[in-house]
Order: sequence, then C-alpha cells, then structure tokens
Amino acid sequence: AVAGDGATGGVMRVLRKVGGRHIPRWNRYFPRAAGQMKTLGVNAHSPRQVVYLPSCLTRTFVPSRHMPDQRPLNEVVASVLAKAGYGIVYPEGLANLCCGTPFKSKGAQDAADKKVSELEAALLAASDNGRLPVIIDNGVCTAALLDGIRDPRLQVMDVTRFVHEVAAEHLSFTPQDEQVALHVVCSMRKKGQAGLLNALARRCATQVLEPQGITCCGFAGDKGFSHPELNESALNGLRQQVRDCGSGFSTSATCEIGLSEHGGIPYQHLMVLVDRATQPRR
Repeated sequence: AVAGDGATGGVMRVLRKVGGRHIPRWNRYFPRAAGQMKTLGVNAHSPRQVVYLPSCLTRTFVPSRHMPDQRPLNEVVASVLAKAGYGIVYPEGLANLCCGTPFKSKGAQDAADKKVSELEAALLAASDNGRLPVIIDNGVCTAALLDGIRDPRLQVMDVTRFVHEVAAEHLSFTPQDEQVALHVVCSMRKKGQAGLLNALARRCATQVLEPQGITCCGFAGDKGFSHPELNESALNGLRQQVRDCGSGFSTSATCEIGLSEHGGIPYQHLMVLVDRATQPRR
C-alpha cells in the first residue's frame, strides 16, 4: 500500500532470487491479511437457520486492493443469506477448525483425519445433530468434507449449491448486463457441480463464458506461490478468451489469484456476483 505495485514487485523478485521457492511469487492480486473475522448474520429468532463454516482461506485472506469488491468473503455470504432471511449459526471454536486439506495435500494423513474428526463434532453440535444444513464457502473444502465426513446426519453443501437449490426461493435475481468469465475449480468439477455453478452464474449475468481448454488452473493449493510456472502453463490462452469479459468468478481464493494474473481481469468468488444480482423476494 505504501510502496506501490512496481516497487513491491521488484523487491519480491529480488527476495525470490535469493530465497528461491521459499519466497512466494507476488503479483498485484496477492491477497491482504485478514484481521479478526466478524461473525455477521447471527439471528436466533430467524425462522430459517443455517450453519456457516467460513474456510481457513476466508479467515486468513481478504481481497487485494485491486479487486472490485474488497469485502471479506464471509461478509458477502452473510449479505446474501440475510436477503434470503437466514440467520447464521457459527460452529464453536471456529478459529481452530479445518477440513484437513492442507495436511492431506502434504502427506500428513493422520493430522488431516484428526482435523476432520474435530470439525465433524463441531458441525454436529452447531447443526443440532444435522437438523440444520451446513454450508462452506470454498469449493475445495466442500469436496474435502463431502469425502471426509462420515456421519450421515450432516447436510453439507457448498454455499453456491445452497443458494441455487434452497435459498433461491427467497431471493429475487436481476441478471447483470455484462459478460463474465466462470472457472469451475477441479474439486467442484469432480463432484459434478460444473453445471450447477454455470446455472447460478446465468441467473446473475446476461452472458457467462467458460473458457475452452482451461480445466485445472494449476495453482494447486499453495503451489502457485512456490511453482508459478505450473499456474502459467495451465492458464495459457486464458487472457485471449476472456478479453471481452469485465470480471471473472470462481469458488477458491487461491485459484482466483492465478486466474486474475493470467486472465488480466479480476476473479472473485461467485458469491460476489450473486450478491450484486439479488434482492429479498417480496
């Protein structure tokens, strides 16, 4: 914020030459550090309730100053849920809860299993043993929990699916008159959610483009920080395809960093577009 993008980029490039892959690759869409997360939308008297698990990324990062919407993602989600009349229940011990993906991806399976077990217990308690649905705001985390949670009482959904299939009856959608790009992250694609995400995006914008030949973005969790050449290769040709789009949307904060850099347009969570396009249904 003080030095500007040019000076910051130059310093980070020098540090990366000295420190190698231990120093993350920086670009103007690098997120800012989040402060203390505000648990918004708690309303015990609302006739409709949902358990909301903000992902570790949501609790750690807030959007770059170059993003059109600089609100923390949990505030965006809370705004949409409030329009639909939902009160939010947050699980106890939220700061210590994790879906286990960071551990599993590094080969620490025992640690991953422990975190999933802790999270499952917290979600059961928050949801009144499964009476309330549980929503998650990161596609990677959603897929991890759908695979990892064993208790059949828990109704786990990605927030995009919840909005499209459940909360939509309480919302009025006004498609924004613009062309937007949509990127379906690998985990959501594997779970068969690509069509759902496209349908939700089309409720919110008049033109939705899914670039051809762009499947995995190559950011791969944190690999885009340490091995940016993977991200660059995977997104080769993206910029040319999205040049007529004003903005892009996805469902994972780290994927959005690389998509923004190599697409040349800001990519944010799809819920940002949903929030712009919705009002309470009268």
